[in-house]
Amino acid sequence: MAYPGAATDIKSYLWKSVCQPVLMYGLDGIPLYKNCITCMDTTQGNVVKQSLGPNKRVHITNLL
Repeated sequence: MAYPGAATDIKSYLWKSVCQPVLMYGLDGIPLYKNCITCMDTTQGNVVKQSLGPNKRVHITNLL
């Protein structure tokens, strides 16, 4: 996903079809506390930023 020649729509498709399901696998069977959800949101934002390549200070909510 970090390949610089890949288009944004391809990276978005890979994120939604591969990365996000792997990141969320098994979370429906365990109780999640607020700090766990915050950590998951942070991890998701970091992975998306690394794959799309924006500055680390860019807010990720619009990209998701």
